[in-house]
Amino acid sequence: NPFGLSILERLRPEQHERLAEELAKFMRALKSDDSRKAYRLDWDRWEAFRGAVIREPPEKIRPLHAQAYCAHLEGRSKLAPISQRRAVAVVRSMYGVLVRAGLLDHNPFREVRIGSSEPAFVKVITAAELGDLLAVDVPGWEGQRARAVLWVAAATGVRRKSIASLRVAAIGRGEPPVLQVTAKGGKTAALRIDSRLRDVLLGWVRYAKLKPGDALFPPDQASSSITMHRATVRRDVARVTRAAGLKPHLVPPHALRRPFATV
Repeated sequence: NPFGLSILERLRPEQHERLAEELAKFMRALKSDDSRKAYRLDWDRWEAFRGAVIREPPEKIRPLHAQAYCAHLEGRSKLAPISQRRAVAVVRSMYGVLVRAGLLDHNPFREVRIGSSEPAFVKVITAAELGDLLAVDVPGWEGQRARAVLWVAAATGVRRKSIASLRVAAIGRGEPPVLQVTAKGGKTAALRIDSRLRDVLLGWVRYAKLKPGDALFPPDQASSSITMHRATVRRDVARVTRAAGLKPHLVPPHALRRPFATV
């Protein structure tokens, strides 16, 4: 019972078996422990809301309740917009498991979407806008770090955690240029990168006077051996986005992952 499903207490043995099969498929699709933890946190958040506000068992949850949860996330939670959308997607997926297992006759979250009243919930970055973002030069040590962080986010498509954990030694000096990143599950991957990204990173290394064993993106000038927190990646992207005249909350790091290939 990896998600602490309260509905299990009322199941017959054959229902347990069918649900176990569906849950096993669902868990196999989650590739890393980080994903499983994030999904569990999102599910627990919904269960807390259901128990404290809705006060109905899972089989009595209706789309109206799902809409109320979405409104709660948008209006009262401290989650970033992209995390709000994921939180709803997790609950939708879990109710889908219960439906496929034959325990529920409908998925109340199937048609509900976060930000449905706001079409520009997460901005779709055009190639031209991304080109403008990459060309922004933000002054100061943190500004230069933010520019380099944005280039990595846009050019590699890796997660914030992977960006935050990079070290100077990860930059390949040969041809073709590569960047060693830690992917999901702690696996190390050598990503072939654009020569423009390598030039930006090496320029940042020279500017910050970093050594091969240092963190590529230290939290401050006095802590070159320490990697920054992944939340700082979002703040750095927001710093550059603001300098470019765009609204930071509409341009999370995830929105930068696709358009770089066309720039």
